[in-house]
Amino acid sequence: MNRIHTRVILTILMMFTLVPVVAQTNHLDQKITISLHQVKLKNALPKIAEAGGFQFSYNSEIIPGDSLVSVSASNLSVKKILRDLVGSDIRYKVLGNHIILLSDIPNRNVAKMDHNPEYTITGYIYDAQTGEVLSSASIYEVEGMFVSATDSRGYYALTVPGEREKQVLSYSKAGYADTLIVVKPKEQATLNIYLSPKTRKSSAYQIAELPSAQVNDRKLVAALVPSKTRVAAENIPVIEKRWAQLSFLPFIGSNRFVSGLITNHLSMNMIAGYSGGVRGLEMGGFLNVDKNEMYGLQLSGFGNIVGKNSRGVQLSGFFNVDAGSFSGLQASGFSNVVTDTIFGIQLAGFSNILRGRMCGTQVSGFSNFTSQNVDGIQASGFANIAVKDVKVAQLSGFGNYSRNVGGLQSAGVLNIASGTVTGIQASGLINYATEVKGLQLSVFNIADTVSAGAPIGILSFVLKGYNTIEVNSNELLPLNLSIKTGTRGFYNIFTAGLQKDFLSVGYGFGSQFRMAKKLTFSMDLTANYLSDNQDFMVSHGGLLRFSPTFDIELAKHFKLVFGPTLNAFAGLDPVDAGTSDFPFLFSLPVKNLTVAGTPVSIRIGAMAGFRF
Repeated sequence: MNRIHTRVILTILMMFTLVPVVAQTNHLDQKITISLHQVKLKNALPKIAEAGGFQFSYNSEIIPGDSLVSVSASNLSVKKILRDLVGSDIRYKVLGNHIILLSDIPNRNVAKMDHNPEYTITGYIYDAQTGEVLSSASIYEVEGMFVSATDSRGYYALTVPGEREKQVLSYSKAGYADTLIVVKPKEQATLNIYLSPKTRKSSAYQIAELPSAQVNDRKLVAALVPSKTRVAAENIPVIEKRWAQLSFLPFIGSNRFVSGLITNHLSMNMIAGYSGGVRGLEMGGFLNVDKNEMYGLQLSGFGNIVGKNSRGVQLSGFFNVDAGSFSGLQASGFSNVVTDTIFGIQLAGFSNILRGRMCGTQVSGFSNFTSQNVDGIQASGFANIAVKDVKVAQLSGFGNYSRNVGGLQSAGVLNIASGTVTGIQASGLINYATEVKGLQLSVFNIADTVSAGAPIGILSFVLKGYNTIEVNSNELLPLNLSIKTGTRGFYNIFTAGLQKDFLSVGYGFGSQFRMAKKLTFSMDLTANYLSDNQDFMVSHGGLLRFSPTFDIELAKHFKLVFGPTLNAFAGLDPVDAGTSDFPFLFSLPVKNLTVAGTPVSIRIGAMAGFRF
């Protein structure tokens, strides 16, 4: 298959993944506006780099740094500005966010003369301030992309090809200003370098900081990827782009030890692969590791690890780990972990963990965790946790936790909102919220404050809500004790009453409306069980009572309550009404009827009492 056919196939693959191929930024063609008058060249270059958002690297020996220059450019290309400043004896190489300035002196083919195909450069790298050796520093031959790293003694050995008389070497380490030099390997076989710690921001000699701990320090990555490959990816701020990578393992492949510096459009990894990033398609039999971004389609039999942002589709048999944000579809057989934002769908057989904001849908067989807001649906078989707000829905088989709920929070057992519920909180057993401005539906509802809406359930307790005790007498029971808890708009009633021959226990709900400053109107509906006062299991029937009452405030926390009652006695034979079995204190019969074979007596009565 020729090169043209290969490119056509790769282009189709990238179109399939709906991810555009982004060309490498050519900072030389970038147009900037800058004005400098009579400044030293070594000071002018950082200002040009700052205006263009890139970095210069160069050997100070080939640049007349102390010469005075003036620049007056309006929307002019960087290449034109450099040509006017440094002349035609300097050529440029764009590597990632760097413009490397090189001497434009033709290279001699020393391999033919000396019959030496390669040279080895050795030496030590030190801290320029302390003099201590630096381990895990990188040495990079920028034109042939050969790399090496220092050991624990600060020693390095870099083998470079011998066909070029001069080699351009970059010495770098995260946290230190890089040094770029031009050497003649034949004459300079030993070279010791001193790197200066970064003390201030500078456009020249500055290396972009990469989050090494996110990817390279993971045990699985450290076990599979050679040390000097990982070190190079951490230290060297260069991202190359290539059409394809083929690898068997991270250290056996077409990109060899510089794989962490290269972004591929197609990455095919038989067992495991390591690269700077993917913009297209990546497939791995066991594991895919991308130091930086993944844009496209990523497939793995076991796992995917990405160090920065991902966009597209990411599928694995066991896990996906992304250290940046994710946009698209992420699915795994066991778990997904994203340390930033998700825009899209996250599916896992067991759990999803997101340490940022979720905008979309998060579904797992067991649990979901999000450390920021959920602007979508969070659904799991067991539990969902959103440390901050849920704005659409949180659904689980057991429990949900979030700060504020603006949509639906539904669980089989438990919902907890440590902040405000402005939507619906529904569970099979317990709901808790600090503040409710919506609706709570559960057997038990607990809240600190209900400023709008209502908690509806068997028992709703609002700490700063409506909690009162009422003692009254009515047409049947001379002594009744009721506890009302919830909100004025909707409260639960637990009541018990006593008469000479029987007692009553009941449950109900009610609502209260303010008519004047010290006058309110309440409507209560209760269902009561009437039993023998000697044997609770001996039933005398049931009672459904509706009580519209007026409440007059006599003093703080003390009210007079009175009003009529409408009663339906089920199981009470009309001929027994008013007898010794049911000695009504006072009542007015309205109608007697039979419902499903059960006699029902409807009577009007009255009640009066005090509420505390």
